[in-house]
Amino acid sequence: MKNIRTVVISIFVTIFSAFSTNAFADEGLWTTAQIEEIYYELQKLGIEVESDFLFSENKNALHNAIFLFGNSGTAVAVSDSGLILTSYDCALPYIQKNSTLTLNMLNRGFYAKYKEEEMKISGLKASRLVLMQNVTDVLITEEVETLSEELREQVIREKAQQLIINATKGTSYDATVKALFFGLEYWLVVTEDFYDVRLVFAPPMQTAMFGGITDAWQWPRHNANFAFFRIYANAENKATYIADENKPYVPKFSVQLSSKGVKENDFVMAYGYPAVTSRFLTSFAINFISDQQYPAITKIREKKIEVLRNAMNGQPFVTLKYAAKYYGIKRYFLKWSEENEILKQPDLLQTFLKRQQDFTTWANRNTARRSNYGTLIDEYEALYKKYSDIILVYTYLREAVFGVELLRLAEQVQILLDISNINLAADQRQIIMDKAAKQLRIETDPFFDSFHRDVEREMFEEMMRVYGENISAPYRPEILDEFMKEKYQNSPLLFANEVFNESFLESKATFNRLMWEYTSASKTEILNDKLYQIFLQFHTMRETQIMPQYNDFMYKFSQLSRKYIQGIKEMYSDSIFYPDANNTLRLSVGKVKRYSPRDGVTYHAFTTPYGFFEKQKLVPIDSTDYLLPTRFNRFLSEEKDSASKNWENVSVCFLTNIHISDGSSGSPVFNKNGNLVGICLERNEDAVASDFLYQSTNYRSIAVDIRFVLYYLQKFEKAEKLLGELKIAD
Repeated sequence: MKNIRTVVISIFVTIFSAFSTNAFADEGLWTTAQIEEIYYELQKLGIEVESDFLFSENKNALHNAIFLFGNSGTAVAVSDSGLILTSYDCALPYIQKNSTLTLNMLNRGFYAKYKEEEMKISGLKASRLVLMQNVTDVLITEEVETLSEELREQVIREKAQQLIINATKGTSYDATVKALFFGLEYWLVVTEDFYDVRLVFAPPMQTAMFGGITDAWQWPRHNANFAFFRIYANAENKATYIADENKPYVPKFSVQLSSKGVKENDFVMAYGYPAVTSRFLTSFAINFISDQQYPAITKIREKKIEVLRNAMNGQPFVTLKYAAKYYGIKRYFLKWSEENEILKQPDLLQTFLKRQQDFTTWANRNTARRSNYGTLIDEYEALYKKYSDIILVYTYLREAVFGVELLRLAEQVQILLDISNINLAADQRQIIMDKAAKQLRIETDPFFDSFHRDVEREMFEEMMRVYGENISAPYRPEILDEFMKEKYQNSPLLFANEVFNESFLESKATFNRLMWEYTSASKTEILNDKLYQIFLQFHTMRETQIMPQYNDFMYKFSQLSRKYIQGIKEMYSDSIFYPDANNTLRLSVGKVKRYSPRDGVTYHAFTTPYGFFEKQKLVPIDSTDYLLPTRFNRFLSEEKDSASKNWENVSVCFLTNIHISDGSSGSPVFNKNGNLVGICLERNEDAVASDFLYQSTNYRSIAVDIRFVLYYLQKFEKAEKLLGELKIAD
């Protein structure tokens, strides 16, 4: 249940304690290239599989079963016919987009007993890692290191593009080059991206996310937060796009599920795609984030939450379109609010200040280090003093203005207009435009499935208001002030009504008409559209006034951060460092553990089905967070009354100190034998600031127990066909 946060006492350990010793800490999001290096420590923690079971370039290994799910999430292959398991959190946006009033999967759930019934999901991909290769020496030469930061990035981009071409030529693979440690290292990442991913099974939302927003980032947790999909491939078992003739994919590796689960203090490990951490920041960054950036973001998000909550109230059709968006916005509003409370704790700031002081003291102990690093901390301070205002403007622009979905749609249209201005022969230019327009229709078609005109109009109105109230000239487009003051008497509502009434962007039919036959007349109609004109002035202002300054900040920040990390590595030369998370495959390890957040309070490491009933007794009269679907509620009641002994070995969720971050949701949790025991959900509220600073005392991550997944499928859904595909290890 949600608790009022008290003053955090003795939570934070010295930020570099893990760096100043050879001891292996619970903290760590280790790349596949580091597994061999840390394997001895894994053995001491209790792992019983070999390192090449986890990852190998020369033979089939566990990493081949782990998929990046969508753009930020993880799934794991659990059968030899393409079945993958992820969290319901990851599945929710796709379930919501494909639900209708007649097929309301949010309310009813979904189960395809036969492959012919599985639901094709447009816009969803699952990506398998093929290769992750260190290409630093190829991209970084002595000559490159002498260039300005802007030129350095340009040269690296050009070289990286050639590496990508060479790596994917003659294959169906995709590739990118990822910077680690702010560009101290570069890695070529080759993936196989499957675009035919179909929904197989999902519980109703009230069961999958029992506790709702009330339980976000909280323990204890009770929910069936999981979903099954199936990857399809072409006749050669290669990645492809959606097609009726595709066949279930045969994965290179699929995992076994443990029916025995885990117990307290057991070794566990998670394998997934964490999205972001920021471990190498300074106190100046922390102060800016907590004093300016997070308050701005939460203010904007709070207004978005209000708009969506009012719109969905008593409106099933609107709720179908916006349930996932609302949950995501509200969930991260709570995270950033709680995170900011932690960032403002004096102990945390002192930790960063102490780190900086120790670094400067170390740097000044000899002439060479003083020359390289002696003024580095002062340079960070000067950087934030100079650029904090423009970073804040950029934050409002990103979150408020381009948080309006129609303005993001206009941004996609702008790409088409830019192509129309390319200096080519008319027939060649038309071919390129036709191709771009077709791609734009494909990419934006799902947008209109989750679009409601009145909701988006009100969101536009409120976002223009919040931007106008917080950002002054010269970062306000003239057209906004002109319309607001002269024609609309400073009323965003009147302004929004007229802009929307006349815009092609708010109508799927009009939008598609313009995109199907893009001509000079189409271009004229777009250019005269008032909503597009609003976008264009914001876009122009961003590109000419804001981004040059923001990019200048980022160039300098990257340069300083690269040097800072290099110095830290020298300072703690006997330590192993993991790079910040960036949607590359990572391994993290730990133990199943309880914790005590406050004096006299201890949270056990497991929850049981009894908690469903206990929480329902606490539900406020106007809340639906702790309501279960009638059929499942009746089933639990019957189980509780007649056969509660069935629950003796049924854990719903469990706690570990495995290090995860945003993007880790859906990551499989394995036991010491490499068998699946759980699916990562999120962190507890004491751990939300771990993207900046990992603290081991009360850091916990929450996983749904695979025993509950099996119990739900077998006892409640009686999903025999689905269960028949799974490989049970014990």
